[in-house]
Amino acid sequence: EGVIASLGGQTAINLAEPLMKRGVKIIGTDCDAIERAENRDSFEKILKDLDMIFPEGYITSLIGDNINEILNIVSLNRKPSSGTIRIDDTVVNGKNIKNLIKKIGFCIKEFKEETVKEELSKVLKFYKNKEDEKRIKDTLKMVGLPPTYINRKIDTLSSGEKQKLMLAKVLIHNPKIIILDNPTKDLDYFNRNQLIKLLKLMKLRYKKTIIITTTDTNALLELSDYIYEIEDGRINIHGDKYVILSNETILKRCNLHMPKIIRFSKLVKNKKNINIGYRDNLNDLMKDIYRFTERRK
Repeated sequence: EGVIASLGGQTAINLAEPLMKRGVKIIGTDCDAIERAENRDSFEKILKDLDMIFPEGYITSLIGDNINEILNIVSLNRKPSSGTIRIDDTVVNGKNIKNLIKKIGFCIKEFKEETVKEELSKVLKFYKNKEDEKRIKDTLKMVGLPPTYINRKIDTLSSGEKQKLMLAKVLIHNPKIIILDNPTKDLDYFNRNQLIKLLKLMKLRYKKTIIITTTDTNALLELSDYIYEIEDGRINIHGDKYVILSNETILKRCNLHMPKIIRFSKLVKNKKNINIGYRDNLNDLMKDIYRFTERRK
């Protein structure tokens, strides 16, 4: 279970076939376009000929422009002007959308209630779940907030704590599909690493479909399995994270910095002519360097 993307009119990306062979179902968005409707006399296509896959048990990332429109489509908050959306091989329509949206965790970045408990209770109510104080406390603990925060006023929280509360809103109803917009924003080094561990756990142990967008390329490197670049409303390129995040042209086009680990590996290659390859976290990189130096002795 997951979501797919290729260029207009073509078959789904090559990623789809091996996933199907491994028994993974496809949760697909297949959208020709979505129209900006501020001016009814002059529609502008802002997403064009999209066909995307976000597989179950994978973390797929989006970079480039018009990303929020894609998130709104996949989260069923906005209907495409053409094309279809499939969740668990079910085509979304007016009759089943209320049930299918319960499988998705995504929220607008704003708080409308006064306290933490009221905010999370409202989310549970939206998804037809009963208010459950234990569930609220467990979710707070999972995202790194003390359960005692349940009665805290939201305006007393720090920016980092508000970011954690936003994540709690996404996770509290245990969705199959998790959509996160800039999840590491305002988090310090420790809490950022805790979030990355949590998302990896959800991917590997619970086989969640996770979709993220962020300008934090170091987090993209650690988290992503697959990346799409969107340019002028179309898929410009898609592929393995190491291919995308080591390409200076792509990163420059998206106004992104190269991840520190990849930059270091390239520097070693250029200065010492040693190919240590790419790794997605510092610990693995250090292990590779240690093994290499041991072989050189």
